[in-house]
Amino acid sequence: MNKMVFSCVICGQYADDGDGLNRVCVDCDGYEQLRQAQEFADLRSDCKKVKVGSLIICRGKKYFGANRVIPRGCDRESCNKDGHCVATIHSEIDAIVRAKTDLTNGIIYVTRYPCESCARAIVDAGIKTVIYGRWKKISEDTERIFKENYVRVVHRPAFNPPEGEEQ
Repeated sequence: MNKMVFSCVICGQYADDGDGLNRVCVDCDGYEQLRQAQEFADLRSDCKKVKVGSLIICRGKKYFGANRVIPRGCDRESCNKDGHCVATIHSEIDAIVRAKTDLTNGIIYVTRYPCESCARAIVDAGIKTVIYGRWKKISEDTERIFKENYVRVVHRPAFNPPEGEEQ
């Protein structure tokens, strides 16, 4: 069987194996990074609805983030308004803030689809690749924000949340 040779859209290296559909090499497919982001969220997130993790890789360094309730503590009732949690900082914002450095051309791995506000923060931070997991796709507005700002997006729906957690 012939292997496909291509330049990975994330790292730019030539590869002879990997995900030909998105042209992402095996080293950059994102599943390991999504797993690491989820492990961080499992340890740091205090949201009772869903634990979301992010991992930014930029210039060889890793910066993690998790959705966190501010102020501390979640009872799942008082922090919800119209079905949305209003007391959390999202994992993407947490990772960007924790980095405290220039993230231009970085990659962010998010265990759940980024919302429109996080998409704007990702663009503002200069991140140029987003890889996200779980089955739900980003909204049309989020997709437009990324497209208009030349941010590559790779969806990994096979990366699923921990047992018993919402998508």
